[in-house]
Amino acid sequence: MNCSPRRSLRGLRVTAAAGVLLAAVVGGCPVPQTPQTNNNNNTNTNSQGSQTGGVSNTNSNTIQRPIPPVPIDVNVNSNTGGGAGTPNSSDFAQPIAIAITQPAGFDINVAPGGDGVVTYETAGGDPADGPIAVELFYDVDGVPRSGDEVTLLTGLAPRGSQRFTANLAPGVYRVGVKAANKKENRIVYATGRLVVVGVPAVQVVQPNGDLRVRPNSTFQAQISIQSLASSVSYDVLIDPDTTINGNERKVFTGAGLGGSVTVVTDGLAAGDYFLAIAAKDSVGQSKTEYNRTPQGQFRKLTIDLAPSLSVLSPTAFDPANPAPFEVRVRASDPEGNATVRIFRDGDAGFNGNEVVLETFQITTPGDQEFAINIDPANLTPGTYRFGGTVSDGVGEPIFSYSPIPVPRNGPPIITMTLPAVQTSIVYGSTFELRWNARDFEDRALAGFRILYAEDADNDGQPDTPPAPIQGPFGPITLPGSAASFIFDTDGVPGVFTTINPAGATRVVIGIRAIDDLGATTDALAPARVSVEQPACCFPDGSCSTDLAPGICETFGGCRVGGLTTPCSLVQCRVLTACTFPPPIGQCFTVPLDFCENFPGTTNTGPATLCDENDPCSAI
Repeated sequence: MNCSPRRSLRGLRVTAAAGVLLAAVVGGCPVPQTPQTNNNNNTNTNSQGSQTGGVSNTNSNTIQRPIPPVPIDVNVNSNTGGGAGTPNSSDFAQPIAIAITQPAGFDINVAPGGDGVVTYETAGGDPADGPIAVELFYDVDGVPRSGDEVTLLTGLAPRGSQRFTANLAPGVYRVGVKAANKKENRIVYATGRLVVVGVPAVQVVQPNGDLRVRPNSTFQAQISIQSLASSVSYDVLIDPDTTINGNERKVFTGAGLGGSVTVVTDGLAAGDYFLAIAAKDSVGQSKTEYNRTPQGQFRKLTIDLAPSLSVLSPTAFDPANPAPFEVRVRASDPEGNATVRIFRDGDAGFNGNEVVLETFQITTPGDQEFAINIDPANLTPGTYRFGGTVSDGVGEPIFSYSPIPVPRNGPPIITMTLPAVQTSIVYGSTFELRWNARDFEDRALAGFRILYAEDADNDGQPDTPPAPIQGPFGPITLPGSAASFIFDTDGVPGVFTTINPAGATRVVIGIRAIDDLGATTDALAPARVSVEQPACCFPDGSCSTDLAPGICETFGGCRVGGLTTPCSLVQCRVLTACTFPPPIGQCFTVPLDFCENFPGTTNTGPATLCDENDPCSAI
């Protein structure tokens, strides 16, 4: 097949209309056409002459749809012409050509039963083959001669703008022109489609149930529109009834097939409303649909006034005299349907840690009061805030707190840190007490008292409950700012008396913290302190710690190492009266082993003394 552009088209006629491209197909060779596009918000205006006068079609596209390629013109009859070397008229005739210039590159949108326009032109054909019969047809698949072609009009003129009525079901169709004579039968499809647009299908997807909102608030709605039209616009309406009668309020305007929209309720009075979508397509069809259940029931949009709540009591509380009190709230709901809760909180932050104490129900409009009684004895130590909430199911609960906090006093918190390890000291020595303390409510502490007990049986527990050390005017009290104390085992004159000086004593020391309301907490030191008496040696070599200062010497004993050395750290030696030979020739009280090992000495036996005044010098 020769598709050279130099081949002439005898008998082909082209109209002079500006901008019209004749889509002719010659001998099965398509003439190139300018590509057409379908863009959103694009307006195409096409004008063609016709037998009945000029027709103008304006199409505003906002919904982009791809247009399939146009099938090639098909000729099912071949022209054999005359014998070899014998030319006839068919050798110089051009094949039938068809050009469709409207719709070209865009869809025809019509309503069912609406009119569409096709502008076309035929040319060519051998007059010897008879006149050309022109028909207008449509099919669904756009495949030539597939058997589904349906003729719309027959007996058409060779060229013109032909109006037709699309009595078709909604859908997308391909429109074509068929031109045939005795020997040729050609088909050309328009590059634009015939779209029969049904009434838009409109649905409110969200909210999918009754919705209650506050006045002057916003909420999101999800809408869906199904339409074959090239463009669809819609309004979101709020209607006090379910009839389009002019009392609707337009709250949103959009274009396209829906999506998520923001609905504003500003200026709407409290009451029941209904959400509706009014859609209109590019062919003038419209549909209004309310938000409904699958069963067809209308879903309500209720504008609810907010409830209110205030806490009336408690207004006063004495932590030193924690008497029972009442928590009272006043609440109201304009619709008379709300839930009231009284709660206890530790921080007045309404952050989820509230403890609900009682729940009540508002059943009528107007103010109502609700109350519960609280016994502070049932509260663990701490500071409390009492409050209430009211909720009608719209948004977050409304809450309020009592005017004052309610402190439930707790005892002070104290820990001793010294003495931390088992310690042995000699009577008359000192040791340090150290502690950490704070008030439960972080107020200033009133003071501290030193606790004392003994653990003579060494079982790690006080033999008697630790008691405050007494001074001349009662228990000794340290200031509330104190954190340490130097304990003197010999006592502090005028402050407190000495601890038991007789024998070795395991001392249990503690601290009692006192707050400003008189609450106390006792803490004992982590370790015990063993207090021992100073060593007292006797001539027989024995050592005693059972004697108070001054008693040792009275009973003939001798202090060894002063007042800071216990018997465990000394070795008492056996004394004897030892007479030394000349030139000394005198009696001295000395250790028995020394006398026996010195040559020429004599002794009077263990635990005997000479007449000198200081036998302790020998120890």
